[in-house]
Amino acid sequence: MVFWTNGSQAESVRNTLKQYHSAAYNSDQNPPILSIDHEGEGVQRLRSNHGLTTLVSPNILGNTIKKAIAWGAKDPFEVCKLHGQIMTTELSATGFNSSLGTVADIYRPNRGTRNMFDTRGISDDPVIVANCVEAIFSGVNETAEFVYFTKHFPGLGSADGNTDVREAHSQAGVKEEAENLYPYQRVISYANSFSNGDHLNLGLMTSNAYYPHYDESRPAVESSNVQVDLLRGDLDFQGLVVTDALWVGKYEGLSTEDFQKEMGQIIIAGANLLMIPSSKFISVLDYLSDFYEGRAPKADLDYLLNYNKFRSYDEVLEVFRSRVDESIDLIKSARKHLSNNKFYQESNHQQPKDISSNQVSRYFQLIESNQISNGGLY
Repeated sequence: MVFWTNGSQAESVRNTLKQYHSAAYNSDQNPPILSIDHEGEGVQRLRSNHGLTTLVSPNILGNTIKKAIAWGAKDPFEVCKLHGQIMTTELSATGFNSSLGTVADIYRPNRGTRNMFDTRGISDDPVIVANCVEAIFSGVNETAEFVYFTKHFPGLGSADGNTDVREAHSQAGVKEEAENLYPYQRVISYANSFSNGDHLNLGLMTSNAYYPHYDESRPAVESSNVQVDLLRGDLDFQGLVVTDALWVGKYEGLSTEDFQKEMGQIIIAGANLLMIPSSKFISVLDYLSDFYEGRAPKADLDYLLNYNKFRSYDEVLEVFRSRVDESIDLIKSARKHLSNNKFYQESNHQQPKDISSNQVSRYFQLIESNQISNGGLY
């Protein structure tokens, strides 16, 4: 579940989330996956005026890193690790066990997304982005069992527009697409180096844009070329895949029947979690349940057969059921792993900012040193 909590106080949110945790515990289940936007200032729903620390916008992280590198800092990416630690500590103390966090998209000033990623993007340098995202994940991993969903795979910086507004296509050539992919390759490889389930602390959000380099006809969120062949195959990603918002752009204004059919395709493409509005949840759940039981409308089977170039209706159903079963197993594993997050239980009577105060102090020291010519704090 993803929460839109603009204006709510952290204490109020925590009381709400406590009910979900309690319901799961009382029914002998592992906790549900509870998430919220928390990239940094600009895209952060719980901030200082709500009871949490307002993290800096990601481009400030990038500027701080560049200055630290120029000054010869021992660890120029320390600020990114602290970013991940503060996010994980404070959200966990509020009751969340995952975040739609800082993006791995590269800022491209000459592309249609320049106004979207001039502050949301860490940098225009793929190496800096990769190192910072890896450091954020390191901070998450050292703090708690918590899923950091970075986004928007396989990289949205080269798109010709904002997928929240309209259909968008990547304008990148081969070299630029390889650069866009690099931060994901790095953080996935790093996550896979951990045992005891900690690799599940990394999640990825797919993009709603089209990527002709990988698939000429389907957007990434609907493409098994992107999510199965590239992400699960070539990159060996083992964590959860969540979609971007499915009520905007291409998906806005679809009829109920067409929306349900698209959700079937997105499952076939390899997504584990669908970000759909609560108003559509029951109808989509019923549709997908009927689909799994072999009761999909013939027109939808025809569409999915042709769209994916399957050979038969049986293959459509076989792939759909396989994807659902794989997702259920992975979600169960992730929820079991998240049940070990102790921050929420242990911090019931503490304010999130009190728990992270030392990290926050160091974080802003490093940020402020970005404005100091001698870089002494490093």
